[in-house]
Amino acid sequence: MIKIILPFCFLEFETGCLPTVEDMPDFRFPIERDVWDWLALPKLAQSQEEYHSETGDRLSSDVILGWVLVTYCLGIVTRFGLVMAADSRTNAGVDYISTYQKLFDFSVPGERVILLCSAGNLSITQEVLTILRRDLRAQADVSLHTLPNMYEVARYVGSKVRQVIETHRPWLQQDKIDYQCSFLLGGQIRGEETCLYLIYSQGNFLQATPETPFLQIGETKYGKPILDRTLSFETPIEAAAKYALLSLDSTMKSNISVGPPLNIVKYAANSFLIKHRVELVLRDPFLIKIRKYWEASLRQAFEGMPEIEWQEGDLADISLLPSTSSHESMQNG
Repeated sequence: MIKIILPFCFLEFETGCLPTVEDMPDFRFPIERDVWDWLALPKLAQSQEEYHSETGDRLSSDVILGWVLVTYCLGIVTRFGLVMAADSRTNAGVDYISTYQKLFDFSVPGERVILLCSAGNLSITQEVLTILRRDLRAQADVSLHTLPNMYEVARYVGSKVRQVIETHRPWLQQDKIDYQCSFLLGGQIRGEETCLYLIYSQGNFLQATPETPFLQIGETKYGKPILDRTLSFETPIEAAAKYALLSLDSTMKSNISVGPPLNIVKYAANSFLIKHRVELVLRDPFLIKIRKYWEASLRQAFEGMPEIEWQEGDLADISLLPSTSSHESMQNG
């Protein structure tokens, strides 16, 4: 008996080897052949015998595949404006995967633009957002629409995050449930420049700078290299939006726990109005077109790279280890 736990289903197969993609039933979203091959990688198989995805070697014990799902949200601020982007995949356990919006607009057209992205414990982030909306409906003295600048808005959101976590922390810790969360806050209020903040679970925050004009939360590592190599504070806002989309797509390509619909908002500095937003669903023609174009461009760039200039001689001729004296001096130092 082989048991397979995926983020979207639980399956059992009376077979001696891992099933192929043709054996799989219809899921709530399609599972591509290359994704199934990825799922079958040996590093994900908890087995007493080695499994090889190409040869289909037999397994002698249960296989359990499980993931802790995360999200990916991104904010980019340049001299010309702001881009906020987020995926929509989340989960409440390995047998329940769902779609929840993670990019929220609290703007007042003509006066202020306020955008929030959330990641982490879904119940915590939802309660924080509920409190923010409640203060707006009650026309509280302190709310997203009354504070004079984005710094004070970041402090306000941070205080609500801290308040909610302190309320639930003892009970969540008791059951060993991760209560951590984070928010991206981006926008502009009349009289100041466009700002971008990352707000932590503890309520403290940091601000994006011209030297580092982007901030990320969630599954950040796959989408970061393209931002490091391309972005600057002088990047036009339309180009920044493309970089954000490619960053999201790169993350989806490498991690199935991040997925569509993708939500992207582009804001032009000093306009105080959100004019451009897009939602890209699974198999969206534009999303597929962008991915194919990017992959083809990468292959073309790779093929045009100069060849490696290899060194001649035996490996033994190259000293790879420090001398004894150097090693001793490092220890004494």
